[in-house]
Amino acid sequence: MHPLDSLPARLFLLAFDQERGRLTTRAALAPLLRAAALAELHLSGRLADAEGRARAVAATPSGDPVLDQVLALVSGSARPRSWQHWIGYRPKSTVAAVREALVASGHIRVERRKVLGLFRTTKITLLDPGAATHVESLASEALRGAWPVAEVDLRDAAVVSLAAAANLRTVVSRADRRSYRKRLAELGARVGPVPAALRKALQAQSGGSAGNDGD
Repeated sequence: MHPLDSLPARLFLLAFDQERGRLTTRAALAPLLRAAALAELHLSGRLADAEGRARAVAATPSGDPVLDQVLALVSGSARPRSWQHWIGYRPKSTVAAVREALVASGHIRVERRKVLGLFRTTKITLLDPGAATHVESLASEALRGAWPVAEVDLRDAAVVSLAAAANLRTVVSRADRRSYRKRLAELGARVGPVPAALRKALQAQSGGSAGNDGD
Protein backbone atom coordinates (compact mmCIF):
# COMPACT_ATOMS: atom_id res chain seq x y z
CA MET A 1 0.00 0.00 0.00
CA HIS A 2 1.30 3.45 -0.93
CA PRO A 3 1.58 5.61 2.21
CA LEU A 4 -0.93 8.18 0.94
CA ASP A 5 -3.52 5.46 0.39
CA SER A 6 -3.54 5.08 4.17
CA LEU A 7 -6.04 7.01 6.27
CA PRO A 8 -3.55 7.50 9.14
CA ALA A 9 -0.96 8.94 6.73
CA ARG A 10 -3.50 11.28 5.15
CA LEU A 11 -4.59 12.61 8.52
CA PHE A 12 -1.01 13.07 9.67
CA LEU A 13 -0.36 15.27 6.63
CA LEU A 14 -3.62 17.15 7.16
CA ALA A 15 -2.64 17.81 10.77
CA PHE A 16 0.52 19.52 9.53
CA ASP A 17 0.01 23.29 9.26
CA GLN A 18 2.07 24.25 6.22
CA GLU A 19 2.00 27.96 7.05
CA ARG A 20 3.35 27.44 10.56
CA GLY A 21 5.52 24.46 9.69
CA ARG A 22 4.34 22.28 12.56
CA LEU A 23 1.75 19.75 13.61
CA THR A 24 -1.49 21.03 15.06
CA THR A 25 -3.89 19.44 17.58
CA ARG A 26 -1.00 17.69 19.33
CA ALA A 27 -3.16 16.42 22.19
CA ALA A 28 -5.61 14.83 19.76
CA LEU A 29 -3.08 13.58 17.22
CA ALA A 30 -2.39 10.13 18.69
CA PRO A 31 -6.08 9.22 19.22
CA LEU A 32 -6.88 10.61 15.75
CA LEU A 33 -4.27 8.46 13.99
CA ARG A 34 -5.24 5.36 15.99
CA ALA A 35 -8.90 5.99 15.07
CA ALA A 36 -7.88 6.38 11.42
CA ALA A 37 -6.17 2.98 11.51
CA LEU A 38 -9.23 1.39 13.11
CA ALA A 39 -11.52 3.00 10.53
CA GLU A 40 -9.30 1.74 7.71
CA LEU A 41 -9.41 -1.79 9.09
CA HIS A 42 -13.18 -1.57 9.51
CA LEU A 43 -13.75 -0.30 5.97
CA SER A 44 -11.52 -3.04 4.56
CA GLY A 45 -13.51 -5.73 6.38
CA ARG A 46 -10.70 -6.82 8.71
CA LEU A 47 -12.56 -5.49 11.73
CA ALA A 48 -16.29 -5.65 12.36
CA ASP A 49 -18.54 -3.86 14.81
CA ALA A 50 -20.10 -6.16 17.39
CA GLU A 51 -22.52 -4.09 19.45
CA GLY A 52 -20.05 -1.24 19.84
CA ARG A 53 -16.99 -3.43 20.15
CA ALA A 54 -14.25 -4.10 17.61
CA ARG A 55 -14.02 -7.71 16.52
CA ALA A 56 -11.25 -9.06 14.30
CA VAL A 57 -12.75 -10.78 11.26
CA ALA A 58 -9.50 -11.65 9.52
CA ALA A 59 -5.98 -11.48 10.90
CA THR A 60 -4.51 -11.56 7.39
CA PRO A 61 -1.85 -8.80 7.20
CA SER A 62 -2.77 -5.81 5.04
CA GLY A 63 0.80 -5.11 3.99
CA ASP A 64 0.70 -1.75 5.75
CA PRO A 65 2.82 -1.86 8.95
CA VAL A 66 0.69 0.82 10.61
CA LEU A 67 -2.56 -1.09 10.07
CA ASP A 68 -1.02 -4.46 10.84
CA GLN A 69 0.26 -3.17 14.18
CA VAL A 70 -3.27 -2.16 15.20
CA LEU A 71 -4.86 -5.31 13.76
CA ALA A 72 -2.48 -7.41 15.86
CA LEU A 73 -3.56 -5.56 18.99
CA VAL A 74 -7.25 -6.14 18.37
CA SER A 75 -6.95 -9.74 17.17
CA GLY A 76 -4.67 -10.60 20.10
CA SER A 77 -7.14 -9.41 22.72
CA ALA A 78 -8.72 -12.09 24.90
CA ARG A 79 -12.14 -10.54 24.34
CA PRO A 80 -13.72 -7.89 22.12
CA ARG A 81 -13.26 -4.38 23.45
CA SER A 82 -14.89 -1.09 22.54
CA TRP A 83 -13.64 1.06 19.71
CA GLN A 84 -13.09 3.77 22.29
CA HIS A 85 -10.81 1.45 24.25
CA TRP A 86 -8.59 0.80 21.25
CA ILE A 87 -8.46 4.48 20.36
CA GLY A 88 -7.07 5.23 23.80
CA TYR A 89 -4.83 2.19 24.21
CA ARG A 90 -1.22 3.31 23.75
CA PRO A 91 -2.01 5.35 20.62
CA LYS A 92 1.43 6.97 20.47
CA SER A 93 2.75 3.76 18.93
CA THR A 94 0.57 4.49 15.91
CA VAL A 95 1.96 8.01 15.61
CA ALA A 96 5.49 6.63 15.56
CA ALA A 97 4.58 4.02 12.94
CA VAL A 98 2.91 6.59 10.67
CA ARG A 99 5.83 8.95 11.00
CA GLU A 100 8.29 6.19 10.10
CA ALA A 101 6.24 5.24 7.03
CA LEU A 102 6.15 8.84 5.79
CA VAL A 103 9.89 9.23 6.38
CA ALA A 104 10.55 6.04 4.40
CA SER A 105 8.36 7.24 1.53
CA GLY A 106 10.12 10.62 1.41
CA HIS A 107 7.11 12.73 2.39
CA ILE A 108 8.60 14.11 5.61
CA ARG A 109 11.94 14.51 7.37
CA VAL A 110 12.26 14.09 11.12
CA GLU A 111 15.12 15.69 13.06
CA ARG A 112 15.63 15.02 16.75
CA ARG A 113 17.79 17.34 18.79
CA LYS A 114 18.28 18.82 22.24
CA VAL A 115 17.55 22.41 23.19
CA LEU A 116 20.14 23.86 25.56
CA GLY A 117 21.53 20.35 25.79
CA LEU A 118 18.62 19.31 28.01
CA PHE A 119 15.23 19.21 26.30
CA ARG A 120 14.58 16.77 23.47
CA THR A 121 12.64 18.21 20.54
CA THR A 122 11.47 16.74 17.25
CA LYS A 123 11.30 18.87 14.12
CA ILE A 124 9.20 17.62 11.23
CA THR A 125 9.72 19.04 7.76
CA LEU A 126 7.21 18.46 4.98
CA LEU A 127 9.20 17.41 1.91
CA ASP A 128 6.27 16.98 -0.47
CA PRO A 129 3.80 19.87 0.01
CA GLY A 130 2.04 18.90 -3.21
CA ALA A 131 1.00 15.55 -1.76
CA ALA A 132 -0.41 17.25 1.34
CA THR A 133 -2.27 19.76 -0.82
CA HIS A 134 -3.75 16.93 -2.89
CA VAL A 135 -4.99 15.15 0.24
CA GLU A 136 -6.47 18.43 1.46
CA SER A 137 -8.30 18.97 -1.84
CA LEU A 138 -9.87 15.50 -1.64
CA ALA A 139 -11.13 16.24 1.86
CA SER A 140 -12.43 19.64 0.82
CA GLU A 141 -14.35 18.16 -2.10
CA ALA A 142 -15.88 15.51 0.15
CA LEU A 143 -17.08 18.17 2.60
CA ARG A 144 -17.94 21.09 0.34
CA GLY A 145 -18.41 19.53 -3.08
CA ALA A 146 -21.62 19.06 -5.02
CA TRP A 147 -21.48 15.25 -4.95
CA PRO A 148 -24.31 13.60 -2.98
CA VAL A 149 -23.04 12.04 0.24
CA ALA A 150 -23.83 8.55 -1.08
CA GLU A 151 -21.40 9.13 -3.97
CA VAL A 152 -18.49 10.49 -1.94
CA ASP A 153 -15.53 8.11 -1.81
CA LEU A 154 -15.86 6.24 1.47
CA ARG A 155 -12.26 6.84 2.48
CA ASP A 156 -12.57 10.58 1.78
CA ALA A 157 -15.71 10.55 3.92
CA ALA A 158 -13.70 8.87 6.68
CA VAL A 159 -10.99 11.54 6.53
CA VAL A 160 -13.54 14.34 6.92
CA SER A 161 -15.53 12.58 9.65
CA LEU A 162 -12.45 11.79 11.73
CA ALA A 163 -11.05 15.30 11.26
CA ALA A 164 -14.36 16.77 12.44
CA ALA A 165 -14.42 14.46 15.48
CA ALA A 166 -10.91 15.60 16.43
CA ASN A 167 -11.60 19.30 15.77
CA LEU A 168 -8.89 19.32 13.11
CA ARG A 169 -9.50 22.83 11.85
CA THR A 170 -7.07 22.54 8.96
CA VAL A 171 -9.82 20.33 7.46
CA VAL A 172 -13.10 21.34 9.16
CA SER A 173 -13.30 24.90 10.45
CA ARG A 174 -15.81 26.24 12.94
CA ALA A 175 -17.69 27.85 10.07
CA ASP A 176 -17.74 24.50 8.25
CA ARG A 177 -19.32 22.86 11.29
CA ARG A 178 -22.21 25.29 11.10
CA SER A 179 -22.57 25.31 7.32
CA TYR A 180 -22.20 21.57 6.77
CA ARG A 181 -23.66 20.17 9.99
CA LYS A 182 -26.10 17.86 8.18
CA ARG A 183 -23.52 16.72 5.61
CA LEU A 184 -20.98 15.96 8.34
CA ALA A 185 -23.54 13.82 10.15
CA GLU A 186 -24.38 11.95 6.94
CA LEU A 187 -20.71 11.39 6.09
CA GLY A 188 -20.07 10.05 9.58
CA ALA A 189 -23.03 7.68 9.34
CA ARG A 190 -21.55 6.17 6.18
CA VAL A 191 -18.17 5.59 7.79
CA GLY A 192 -19.36 3.56 10.77
CA PRO A 193 -18.73 3.61 14.53
CA VAL A 194 -15.18 4.97 14.71
CA PRO A 195 -15.73 8.76 14.34
CA ALA A 196 -18.28 8.78 17.17
CA ALA A 197 -15.94 6.66 19.30
CA LEU A 198 -13.10 9.11 18.63
CA ARG A 199 -15.26 12.02 19.71
CA LYS A 200 -16.12 10.23 22.98
CA ALA A 201 -12.51 9.25 23.58
CA LEU A 202 -11.34 12.85 23.20
CA GLN A 203 -14.13 14.12 25.44
CA ALA A 204 -13.07 11.60 28.08
CA GLN A 205 -9.43 12.60 27.63
CA SER A 206 -10.20 16.27 28.12
CA GLY A 207 -12.26 15.38 31.16
CA GLY A 208 -9.34 13.53 32.70
CA SER A 209 -10.89 10.07 32.64
CA ALA A 210 -9.38 6.91 31.24
CA GLY A 211 -11.41 7.14 28.05
CA ASN A 212 -12.36 3.46 28.05
CA ASP A 213 -16.08 3.81 28.76
CA GLY A 214 -18.03 0.91 27.36
CA ASP A 215 -15.04 -1.42 27.58
